Amino acid sequence: MKRVTVTKKPEVKTEIKKEESDGEEVVYETKEDAKNAFKQLLRDKGVGSTASWEQAMKLISTDKRYNAIPKLNEKKQAFNAYKTQKAKEEKEDERQAAKEAKEALYEYLITQPHMNSNLLYRKANDFFETHKEWSVVPDRDRKDVYEDAVFFLSKKEKKEETELRAKQKEELAILFEDVKDIVYKTSWLEAQEILISYKPFKNNILFENVDKEDMLMVYMEHVKALELDFEDEKQKEVCKRASKSQG
Repeated sequence: MKRVTVTKKPEVKTEIKKEESDGEEVVYETKEDAKNAFKQLLRDKGVGSTASWEQAMKLISTDKRYNAIPKLNEKKQAFNAYKTQKAKEEKEDERQAAKEAKEALYEYLITQPHMNSNLLYRKANDFFETHKEWSVVPDRDRKDVYEDAVFFLSKKEKKEETELRAKQKEELAILFEDVKDIVYKTSWLEAQEILISYKPFKNNILFENVDKEDMLMVYMEHVKALELDFEDEKQKEVCKRASKSQG
């Protein structure tokens, strides 16, 4: 019986299209590597998601990586896959750019000295229409950002007003203590006239546009305290006299 010797054929490694780069051969080990090189070529040349094959050809055909994929139909398949991915990226870039533009507009509005919670959108548009931060945001989004800014400014203004009034009342109370012409019998009308002519009051910017009701409240608290002091001193004097008479 004859012995048959079977010779195993050596494995033949399939090489994907070779290309030359600066005089050296580049071998793509897999089709996926070749596709990736071709797609990177499209990306490097700035081929957009809406480009046609003919438009892309004008940009990529002279590059050595164009031959990474040998067959034309496979080139076009890779091109279409690239466009799909590129469209997703462009959409995300647009979304991110729009988000950043709205955030920039919001920060811009809440720091603008001309902006306040009472400024109408129409007036704001007239004033800011030439400003880049305003114009780059579409009108429908701009209105939303404007309303958010107005809401923030409204809360900020109310907080600042509350703090200012508290500070004014505190300083007014100190001021009343210093004005010796105001006694417990001084009327509110008389007290106002005294204050108006009192330099520490009229020259203090803190008291510009001070709320009259706040002034009245501080005045009433002050004269009430003066009256109590007067009654207390009066009572002490009565007791003192009574003590002397008994002695």
